[in-house]
Amino acid sequence: MFEEIISALQEMNVGYEEMPEQGMLSIEVGQMDKMQLIEVLNMVNSMGMTVSQLDESTMMVASGAPAVEPEPELTPVVEENTEEDTAQMAALDEALSGM
Repeated sequence: MFEEIISALQEMNVGYEEMPEQGMLSIEVGQMDKMQLIEVLNMVNSMGMTVSQLDESTMMVASGAPAVEPEPELTPVVEENTEEDTAQMAALDEALSGM
């Protein structure tokens, strides 16, 4: 689940604790420099994970995908053709045919 992040943390020699029961990863931020922190945050973001806590010593990463809201049901709009609509369409057809 966190394999890619864990691999990067190991390369950076940064401490972490995997908590699979909670679907979380605790990362020791105090050991990172700013560039490493930015790299890890970008990786977390690009993988669709979320940072649930971030302070000067620890970052908690949650693996769960954010809940996807169902799309609202769309109802089609039915318009009645009025005489004005018919006249506008005829004028538009005539203008387009003259092009």
